[in-house]
Amino acid sequence: MPKSQGRSKKKDYYRRSSRALVRLPLIVAAKGDGGNVSFLSAETEVVSQHGALIRSESALSVGDTLEITWRNKNRSAEARVVWVKTSKRKGEFEVGIEFVGEERFWEMKFVPDRKREQKPPPRNRGKA
Repeated sequence: MPKSQGRSKKKDYYRRSSRALVRLPLIVAAKGDGGNVSFLSAETEVVSQHGALIRSESALSVGDTLEITWRNKNRSAEARVVWVKTSKRKGEFEVGIEFVGEERFWEMKFVPDRKREQKPPPRNRGKA
């Protein structure tokens, strides 16, 4: 089973865009070793301008190249797997994907995310 890979524990960082909790049905074409292509049914859990967290019953590997097809729109985009972990739901995997050269795949507007941690205000060292 794949281990969690590629996540940072660092809290002080910027995300490139905001995220939205949305469930969308997908068809994923995974290109395996030797040029074999397997088709998987998947569903988004969270989407962003640059990728998504998807749930799948099939394990994928970090670095795999995927063709993601949004089933209801019949739209496709190339993506790569950036992290994988076993889901709390039995028999499922959570997969983080990042689009390759596509930023408007979800047909949504995403705003830049704010920095998660901010510096504390300066202390007043003078007399009150």
